Amino acid sequence: MIDLIVKGGVVLYIIIAISVIALALIIERLFSIHSMKSSTKEFAKDIKILLDAKDYDGALNLSSENGSPLAILTKIAIEHRENSADERRTIVEENADRISRVLEGRLLSLSVLGYISPLLGLLGTVIGMIAAFMTIQQKAGLVNPGDLAGGIWEALLTTAAGLIVAIPVQLFYSYFSRVIDKYMIQLEISTEEIIDKIE
Repeated sequence: MIDLIVKGGVVLYIIIAISVIALALIIERLFSIHSMKSSTKEFAKDIKILLDAKDYDGALNLSSENGSPLAILTKIAIEHRENSADERRTIVEENADRISRVLEGRLLSLSVLGYISPLLGLLGTVIGMIAAFMTIQQKAGLVNPGDLAGGIWEALLTTAAGLIVAIPVQLFYSYFSRVIDKYMIQLEISTEEIIDKIE
């Protein structure tokens, strides 16, 4: 395995580094999204009890302690309860859009890594093929077919590595995007319910 990595050259080292970074990002996103969904679910249950009792001070304290996107929007809605319902809804929607952009922005790095991995693999292969053809030229065409084949498969290593990294990264990116889209839809529904409870 180490021998294959060495033969892949500098580009393969870069792809391996990208795979490590991508894995770290995937693990962080899995943990973060799970934590966000759990805290939101817990908050939604508790905040409705406080709002039904018109305990706005308690609701503000709970919102500050929870820190989930729903808690942030709830706190904003309560702080602007003196405004009209339409004004309050507009302010909350503007902040919801901002939260959505932040959540989606955190996936951008993963998308970039998934995009450049196969391109780097292709670059490594092109570099390897150039080296192989330079060898043919230097030997005036009198090259051992075995040596030429060896040079070509070594060059193709980087393409394979780039695809091996890119495919799961893109799958996770698509998965996270769908999860966030569903979360934002549910967040909008929950926020509307909470706004209706604030007078």
